[in-house]
Amino acid sequence: MPEITRVSDDQFGISAWQRVRAAVRPTIVLALFVALLAGFVTSYRPNRPDGGTVSVLGSEIVVLDWLTLCAGLAAVVAVGPAAVRRRHGIAVVARRLVADRVVGGAVAVLLGVVLLGALGPLTVARNAFNPAVQFNPPFGASVPNYIPNGCSGTVVDGSCRGGTEFPLGTDGSGGDVFGAVVHGLRTSLQVGVSAAIIAGGIGTVVGLLSGTVGGRVDAALMRYVDLQMAIPSFFVYVLLTLILNTPGDLALIVVVFGLSSWGGLAKLVRSEVLQVREQLYVRSARAAGGSPLYRLRQHVLPNVSTGILVPLTTLVPLYVLYEAALSFLDLGASANERVSLGAEIAQGFGGAYAWWETWWVTVFPALAVTALTVSLLLVGDRVGDLLDPRTR
Repeated sequence: MPEITRVSDDQFGISAWQRVRAAVRPTIVLALFVALLAGFVTSYRPNRPDGGTVSVLGSEIVVLDWLTLCAGLAAVVAVGPAAVRRRHGIAVVARRLVADRVVGGAVAVLLGVVLLGALGPLTVARNAFNPAVQFNPPFGASVPNYIPNGCSGTVVDGSCRGGTEFPLGTDGSGGDVFGAVVHGLRTSLQVGVSAAIIAGGIGTVVGLLSGTVGGRVDAALMRYVDLQMAIPSFFVYVLLTLILNTPGDLALIVVVFGLSSWGGLAKLVRSEVLQVREQLYVRSARAAGGSPLYRLRQHVLPNVSTGILVPLTTLVPLYVLYEAALSFLDLGASANERVSLGAEIAQGFGGAYAWWETWWVTVFPALAVTALTVSLLLVGDRVGDLLDPRTR
């Protein structure tokens, strides 16, 4: 059997400075993940409405905001430089998305929902408790005057017609439904994006390691993934709420689902790596003596990144639905913690009147969840088609 000559990365044109620079980003991302988990472990308080706070440089940051901050910074560090380098390709994909009428509409809806959830809470107040105006109908709608506790609009022929003060009406506690939708979208985005980044980061690393190293490492990791996938994250979360004697909260949802639902992504990444590493250019680099790290960095990771993107985008709406479902069942956000669209929908079903008599309390939050999840799925699926060379 011919011997393979082992050569250094220098012979592949990789200088010592380039090796150091290549190690900086993974180190920063790892540090951010460690800080994320350390902040949660040391500061999480299950029986506090906000889940506890993390002390950073004399400031107190709510645990959920800390998770979002660390996860967001990790994502920016991990993919930001590559996005800048490929900005022209991203612009081409964006133009193709807009050219498709259906997907272009989904992009517009997604941008509107994201901007509303991200920036809306800065200007829209959430009046959570004002019994004097409970169950007021939305602007232009009418209900019998006995339903609202004080009509804020106009009373015509025994009916209360909604006014402009509460454009989407009020709920059973007198809270503004529009404010609930705006703040609920922020909650959904925080939970969905944070959990997806955590799960995506772990699943990608495990899949790359398993597919690249192979052997016993691959076998051990895949057996663990099989075991993890056999235990639903939903069950793990409910079990933890019982153990911790807490009704549950958003920070716990992010950590539990982020740490226990990456198995499918890891298997997908492993499959992509196994296909790529058998390509001629990777085999040539291996035969020439390129180190496993060199092959992974230069050949494998750039060619599997597009295959990872679509599964990552589908994780966000999945976690949004998980959070809404748990809050609907009173296992997620509490009224004293954060506004949840799921909890708002549940309030519409649990009020003093039938849900169709106060339909706006349920319908508008449900439409917000639907708009966010469907637009994410449509855009993510189309982006995957545009990036897949087999569909061009």
